[in-house]
Parts: sequence; structure tokens; C-alpha cells
Amino acid sequence: MRLANTLFRPPGDKWFYVVEPTGRYFESSVSIATLERYVVEHMEASGIEIPLDLRLRIEDYMCQRLPPGSCIGGHPSDPSLAPISYFAVMDAFEAVRPRLHPTAVDEREADRRALVCRTCRLNDQSLCGDCTGMQARISAMLGRRVSGMEFMGVCRDLRLPTLAVIFLDPPPPVVTPRAASCWRAPNHG
Repeated sequence: MRLANTLFRPPGDKWFYVVEPTGRYFESSVSIATLERYVVEHMEASGIEIPLDLRLRIEDYMCQRLPPGSCIGGHPSDPSLAPISYFAVMDAFEAVRPRLHPTAVDEREADRRALVCRTCRLNDQSLCGDCTGMQARISAMLGRRVSGMEFMGVCRDLRLPTLAVIFLDPPPPVVTPRAASCWRAPNHG
């Protein structure tokens, strides 16, 4: 399982992990990256091999202990956790590019959509090595900006750059049940 959003503190206001071989507990109220650094330093000092998927292990460890709704995934059929590459995201973007209509969405509506997207648990910045650069390229293509672009990544529901989703017209329906709070959901206010 993965944390729904690593930009904001999880319930309890800290990220945490126990290194199994030593039983040593680590936590950070700064960021998950800080916690990961503590764990790596401890593992190196203890002569423990550092797994390549350490971040995923930390997130899974936390998800087993956090309240429901804090994480996504946990079931192989959950499309929000299906593997996706940066190139697949950009290919998907090129496919929907003709449906992007920046002038069809006024500035106020674009900012409203952006606020929902950037705080959504399916807005995943781990899917793009340079999310800010990707959003800037899309912004330049569209000739539009929205507030908080630096916090946008890839919409795991549509598997598209989050900024592009804001300007899709007409907006596509929600794909996964986890996106029920999306501005695209029929019952969203």
C-alpha cells in the first residue's frame, strides 16, 4: 500500500518505520524523505543491505498502522497503484491534447479544480522525475497557469499530468472509486 499523499503529514503528524533486523524505531515530523535518510543511515551503520524499494516498504509499514483512508492500494486490481511510467503519462497526454481547451475553463474554475487536484490523494508526484518541469511545459503549451502548479504531479485516476486534467473539456468521468472526491465526480459541489 502507498500513502495517499506524502506532501502533507499523515495522521499523527509524523512518518515512522521500524527496521526489522534491529527493531529500531524511527520517526520524522519533517518529511518522509528525512525519515528515509535516518533509516538508510542506520542500516548502513548496522551493515544491513538497503533495499531498492525502501520508500515503498516505509509507506506500506505505515499504511498497516494508519487509519482507513490514509493510503491507497492494497489490492492488485486497484488501478491507482498500477505501474505507470513517465513516458506512458506523456503518451496519454499527447492522446488527449486535442481535447485540451484552456479558454473553455475560466481562471476561477481552473483555480478551483487545481485546489481539488493538488490536495487529492491520487495526485502523485513520485511518477514524474521533474513534475515542475512537466507542468511548466504543459502550461507553456496551453498558455495558461494555475495556482499551486508546483504541487501537481500525475493524476493516478486518469494517468495524465494533473495540470492537463484541469483543462480537459468536457471533463472525463471518474475511473476509480477512490476518486469520488474529485471535481469530476457527479456529486462534487
